[in-house]
Amino acid sequence: MKLLWLPFAAFVALATPVWAAEDPRLIAWDDLMPEQSKPVMPDDLTFGGNDDLLEDDEPPDPGLRGMVMHGMTPMPDIIDAVSVVEELNDVQVKIAGYVLPLDFEATTIREFLLVPYVGACIHVPPPPPNQIIHVTSEEGVEIGGIFEPMWITGTLQTASVSNDLAEIGYQMTLNAAEPYEY
Repeated sequence: MKLLWLPFAAFVALATPVWAAEDPRLIAWDDLMPEQSKPVMPDDLTFGGNDDLLEDDEPPDPGLRGMVMHGMTPMPDIIDAVSVVEELNDVQVKIAGYVLPLDFEATTIREFLLVPYVGACIHVPPPPPNQIIHVTSEEGVEIGGIFEPMWITGTLQTASVSNDLAEIGYQMTLNAAEPYEY
């Protein structure tokens, strides 16, 4: 009996993918943008006449996380929004986002776009390609609705896809999905 166990154990060890033993890399949406694609906030932000928002010597709130308040100098356009981060190719990642179903039956989804905010791709224009992940799953995943964020774990691929909704910069084979808890 022991002789049969050793070959089986060796087979399991060799057949187990490398990523299965490691925790996935936790990433955020800006990790999907190469450095040259990230927008830069100008140094000379102005608050044109909105004195009740901020005092002249008060710096902008870092909690705004890239949002521009009314009266502020807008951010420059994103440069090279189609480029992807090649170092993320074939990497096991975990990212939070919103599910936009493409192939589904009732509440089981086998193919979807993962996007950084609610309603992306439904309204024009869609996010840039490096901010959309095309996800597939043979078994499918149950979701509560498109307005509820999800944690998605899988192997990321830097591969362009185009469909009727958007140009897409990343693909992923789904390993796990779970509701995002606030």
